[in-house]
Amino acid sequence: MPTFLALVAFIHHQASDDKRLFSQISLSFATISVGLLMLDFFIQWTVVLPSTQTGEVSGLYLFTQYNPHGLFVSIESLAYLLMSTSFLALASAARAV
Repeated sequence: MPTFLALVAFIHHQASDDKRLFSQISLSFATISVGLLMLDFFIQWTVVLPSTQTGEVSGLYLFTQYNPHGLFVSIESLAYLLMSTSFLALASAARAV
């Protein structure tokens, strides 16, 4: 995820002035997307995984990534939607690089 954010930041830095608005929009959506995904995966690895390994699964069904109606699936869906929006804006900005 940090590599994706660095790539978008690099393209924003290299974009010409007439395409800088698109690259700034892309960078904004990328930043939000990366923040959500990193938080999501960090909580999965530090809370959900250790809890399931020790058998403390009471109340975890909303937080596991294997529940299609769970909280983290929705957060990931939102983050990947924002990442797709970032890619769309980045496509317009990258033509100017």
